[in-house]
Amino acid sequence: MLATATSIMASDAADDVPCCWLCLEEGQSGKPLVRNCSCRGSTGFAHLSCIVDYAEYQGKQALVNDKLAESITKAFDICPNCEQEYQGLVEYELKKAAVDFAEKEFKDTSICVHAMKNRLVVLDAADEEDEQEGEEICTKILSIIEDLKKDDFAIRRWHIRDGYVNMETGAYGAIGIFYMRVGTEVSLKRAKTMLEKGRDLLRLMGDEMSVLVAEEAMKEVQAKINATHYDGPELDAARKYYGHCIQIQGASNLYTIAAGRKFAFSLFSTGCTIEAERLLHSLLETCRQTHGPDHEDTVATAVCLKAVRARKVILKCKDEVFKLLRCEDETCVLRGPLTDPEKMDNEGQTITVASSDIALHHRIATPVVCHGLVHREHLNGKIGDAREVDRDNRVCKVHFEEPGIEPAEIKYDNLRIVFELPPIEARPEHT
Repeated sequence: MLATATSIMASDAADDVPCCWLCLEEGQSGKPLVRNCSCRGSTGFAHLSCIVDYAEYQGKQALVNDKLAESITKAFDICPNCEQEYQGLVEYELKKAAVDFAEKEFKDTSICVHAMKNRLVVLDAADEEDEQEGEEICTKILSIIEDLKKDDFAIRRWHIRDGYVNMETGAYGAIGIFYMRVGTEVSLKRAKTMLEKGRDLLRLMGDEMSVLVAEEAMKEVQAKINATHYDGPELDAARKYYGHCIQIQGASNLYTIAAGRKFAFSLFSTGCTIEAERLLHSLLETCRQTHGPDHEDTVATAVCLKAVRARKVILKCKDEVFKLLRCEDETCVLRGPLTDPEKMDNEGQTITVASSDIALHHRIATPVVCHGLVHREHLNGKIGDAREVDRDNRVCKVHFEEPGIEPAEIKYDNLRIVFELPPIEARPEHT
């Protein structure tokens, strides 16, 4: 159901055995040390039970200080050492512990709703037990909201821009996304209803960016209902949301990284392969530096970058898609044919063909560099995305990366496929 967390028991190491940063004891059989955040080296390890005890204590302290739901459950969500969110199995277990804590200390309050909607995010909708738990949580959340609306104190605070309305919109969004992930006909209809409710409240609040996110989720739900393909957010919407995440949460925040991956997917889908590749490379470096090479978001970003950097071509004699491995003089080395993008590295056989036997992919923009142009020498050495491919005449329109250069139709003979993008400051003027 979930990947296991990094864990260590006392017998796992001979010399410098990490200890729990809370109780200072080592891991034991049945009570290992765990760490699934962005801590590195020997830091950040703890017993799960110790983290729960610590988080409960911090939650009670937060109640005295500011009484905000986010502050009360913060220690269940974020490691205080690296100040990054927990992930994987540790996140899964702590989100459950947060619900138990909220129900024990703050039963039927907005704090419970906050903890429950966070739990919905980590549940595996394909797992029968998790789905059942999610259904129960959705019912509880909606019941709490209805009961709060009958409370005299709460009803006086239930107005636009108040925390109670934010709680309600967040709850509708979390429930909608959970039902979308369940994916049955009944659940998709519920998802649509919940997302519409949240979207309408967000409009009243004037939160246009959140409205944009809600409407993209509604499009995805509708595509599932219609059994059609969802192409992801539109390019302008994805660009705007990514910029918003950077401004509000910072470039290294995991939500920003995820928004960046979606933006890169939109770029790639609309023929902007070079921009998508550069963005993913930047996101990957940020992930590695902030969260470490083994963090799940680092791995997910690396997978996306690998997919975008794969150069796919058409072998004309078979009219099939192959992965282009390298070019050698007048020949090309290919692997394929490709039928499953997820198995691109191991699928098919490796063959060598003449360069004239391949054509650029007509649905995927391919990074190329111009060379050998006589009448347009200023384009030699310029890099761009090859789109609008005319396979019969071996011509395509190149949309150049450098600002101010208009797209131009270039023959295949004057193009080389770019496997590794050079740094922007190191791009050659000519070849």
